[in-house]
Amino acid sequence: MLDSLFESFIREKQYIANCTPCTIKFIRQSYKTFRRIVQDAEITRQTTTEFVVLARQQGMSVGCLNTYIKGINSFLDWLHENEATTERLKIKLLKQEKKVLRSFTDDELRRILNFKPKGFSESRIFALILTLIDTGGRIDEFLNLTRRQINFESLLIKVKGKGNKERLIPMSLELRKVLFRYLKTHNYDLVFPAKNGVKLNYQNSYRDLINLQRRLNIAPIGFHALRRTFAKNYLRRGGNLLYLKAILGHSRLETTETYVEIETDALQETHMKTSLLGSLK
Repeated sequence: MLDSLFESFIREKQYIANCTPCTIKFIRQSYKTFRRIVQDAEITRQTTTEFVVLARQQGMSVGCLNTYIKGINSFLDWLHENEATTERLKIKLLKQEKKVLRSFTDDELRRILNFKPKGFSESRIFALILTLIDTGGRIDEFLNLTRRQINFESLLIKVKGKGNKERLIPMSLELRKVLFRYLKTHNYDLVFPAKNGVKLNYQNSYRDLINLQRRLNIAPIGFHALRRTFAKNYLRRGGNLLYLKAILGHSRLETTETYVEIETDALQETHMKTSLLGSLK
């Protein structure tokens, strides 16, 4: 019965809420983990508590467990809305240490910008990295990007984000030059394709990113760090938080606020400019 309800929930998420395959996969994995740990045919307040306790006893990290809880909670909300449960059940997220995620430093960005690519693969990852740095887009959005989605005249790129929602992202004149030159290296419709023109696999693009960072003596970090780097520098240079929310494709301003961590050096720089003691000398 519970599995049948879950499949109905998934169908609604897929065909009505228009969730991406990645989101559907995440929710399925969350439910699968819940069923594996609890092994109960019903969802009650007791079983949700039991899930958290057993998961921790089995050594699951707080971060991993919180991720699964988010997926399960969406199903719990659906169950109550469809009168499959008499009370609205919700699993509380566990407290976890908040870590400041690393972004690219200005020195690392200069090393990337000064890189001289050779061959198609290097030109592709170089252009892809610069595109992510300049726009703050998600890697999946650009691995699916086609030529007709780039408007070189208006300096806008149309991407399809989470929930298949389209949005326009501005690009700089510098990125326009990069993409214009790069697109002359191939005739495929996809902007960042594999060598045979089909969609580039994420793992292969990630491999190219890590290899380039190692060549430039940069401690390897993933594509999302480029998005964080864009967001932090956008605000640091006077960008508007509401505009940033639109560029990043967030549905809630709170997401954008938690997404951008203010770094110590930025705090120090601002404090030096605004210090009353310093201005009264």
